[in-house]
Amino acid sequence: MSDNIQYCYHQIEEAIKVLETLLRAYPPTFSAIHRLPTLTKHDEINPPECMDVVNDLELPIPGVMAILRDYFSIDSGDTDSNNPTKVSSTKITRKFPGVVVVPAPPEDLSLVIAQVNLAKAKFDVAYRELSTDSYERFSMLHDLYPRLVSSQITRKLVHIPELIRKLSFYWHVPQVTKKVTKDEVISYLKNQLEKLDRRIMSLNEYQEAVTLLNGELAEIEKVGEKDILKRIRNSGFPSPAANISILTKEMERVGKNFKAPMPFFVSNLPDLSKVTFLQSYVFPTRKPVITPPDSHSFVIERIGLVKTKKKE
Repeated sequence: MSDNIQYCYHQIEEAIKVLETLLRAYPPTFSAIHRLPTLTKHDEINPPECMDVVNDLELPIPGVMAILRDYFSIDSGDTDSNNPTKVSSTKITRKFPGVVVVPAPPEDLSLVIAQVNLAKAKFDVAYRELSTDSYERFSMLHDLYPRLVSSQITRKLVHIPELIRKLSFYWHVPQVTKKVTKDEVISYLKNQLEKLDRRIMSLNEYQEAVTLLNGELAEIEKVGEKDILKRIRNSGFPSPAANISILTKEMERVGKNFKAPMPFFVSNLPDLSKVTFLQSYVFPTRKPVITPPDSHSFVIERIGLVKTKKKE
């Protein structure tokens, strides 16, 4: 099993070498990479108030390749005190949104990018086949590759062959949806009741909080056995994204939204004034509105609890 994942890792390295050969044969006419701070699992739970963005313009080929190859592993972070070579979390990741304009024939660039992504997909499959237990799988991976970040190495590259009319980078605050049970929600609400501190609350505040939570407990008791419950929350953790307006071969204008953790490889970007680069992030004072998925309805909007019926 470990032989398979090592073979797949080697295949990623080989595919990236082919991409590097193509870039040296057709040097990028323009490159701009945003460098974001290295973030940890703690940052995801407690999102930073701001994040500075550094723009690298005209990044040379070695710099581009470093982003694609040299950041699979982290340099520092939480470690196991009994084994300093092993990290305790793979949530420490780097993100490099940006754009690299490559004058190679679009079909050649597309083929090479597809080979890189195929190798990454095979590595992801091999990693998941290590074990059905996530903790054991994590340990086995880091016995082979200490400090390797699985989400970093499996992150796919995006090639855009069409003519780009406009490219805008922005910050996106995603929503996280998680299935929960009725008992888990009841336990969560009762825990909130127990944590109400009368010493730091006025009588009115305390009574209002108790009334609210008791009302929510009454609502959750009404949930039927066939109802599927989910909690939706704004993660508060910003991620880079991009809106791209392209012109197809049929001269149609099409808009697309992409996640943008890695630079886009672009075949045709004639006007650099049409690129809006990512700005430093400032945490918004007003949280985005939570929107339930289709076929769901709110049970308790305050905590983002929604339900849907099982299909008969």
